[in-house]
Amino acid sequence: MNAYVTLDGNKYSAPHGQWAPSTDRPVVVRRLLSGGTNVTFGPAPIQRWQGQLNASVTPASGFGDIDDLRATVAKLESLSFTDHYGTSYTVVVDRSVGEESLSPVWDSAENKFKVSLTLLEL
Repeated sequence: MNAYVTLDGNKYSAPHGQWAPSTDRPVVVRRLLSGGTNVTFGPAPIQRWQGQLNASVTPASGFGDIDDLRATVAKLESLSFTDHYGTSYTVVVDRSVGEESLSPVWDSAENKFKVSLTLLEL
């Protein structure tokens, strides 16, 4: 198991308790007029990863910096992703992406960013 994930060819720290996989199960549950319940299941679950990735202004060797991560989430295309276990997926970045600078000097060489995002498997 790795202490990082790889997104679009760059490694990013994914801190414990702030990054988690989950599975969306396509299911619709309807209450019928008769009082019964109707359940319909979709053909396949969707894998999702949600939380925070860390990116530095000056990263360690092999890791992406904040500009790399910004460029990646700006792409309107599918991306390569490798999770903590080394399993590879093709993903897209879902809608909203948030950034938090840990320093008031955003471009300081020592600054780190917490980037909140959601990845969905294709």
